[in-house]
Amino acid sequence: MKKTLLRLLLTAALATMPAWAVSISSTDTPLGIADGSGTATGGGATTSSIFIGLGGTITDISIEIDLTHTYAGDLVVTLTRGVTTITIFDRPGVPPGSVGSGSDFVGFGYIFEDGGGDLESAIYPVIPSTVPLGTYAAQDSMLGAFGGTSLTGTWILSIEDFAGGDTGTLNSWTINLNESAPPAVPEPSTVVLFGASLLGFAAYRKRCQG
Repeated sequence: MKKTLLRLLLTAALATMPAWAVSISSTDTPLGIADGSGTATGGGATTSSIFIGLGGTITDISIEIDLTHTYAGDLVVTLTRGVTTITIFDRPGVPPGSVGSGSDFVGFGYIFEDGGGDLESAIYPVIPSTVPLGTYAAQDSMLGAFGGTSLTGTWILSIEDFAGGDTGTLNSWTINLNESAPPAVPEPSTVVLFGASLLGFAAYRKRCQG
């Protein structure tokens, strides 16, 4: 009886898997984005890193980018953690065009996550003067690459310009993660006190029924 109650109590305590949102912004920005010199030669990647030391498993992920840059079609943006790199977008409008979309990134409000809208169709072949603020899908699935893996590690956002004549700035970026935490182990004293209370109540009921 005692062993059964304690086993049930401990199992219930360990089965709790809290989930919470983690949102961390870059501290090494703003960073300038060097001008490229052609389709085969970039201007050199601008990289910004965010370190996450928390444990747990990723259940959802998005990034928010505060970016100012003329001519969106110049840029290739990637996200890396460990040995895994995904493309966020790659020169929207190239192909079919040779220079891509001439829409400008205008600052804060560009979110990338699975299930978002299509960036390229929003700015090519009809080319608005600015890239509309909103939520877009990354070119590669973010959850497909990082879902089910640990949060822990250094996340690197990379931006490179592959055409001449336009420059810009990575003002900041934020990574947002939903996480399933490892089960918390309850304090032994808590388990003992709560278990003793249950055992006491069971003994009291037995005496009353007898």
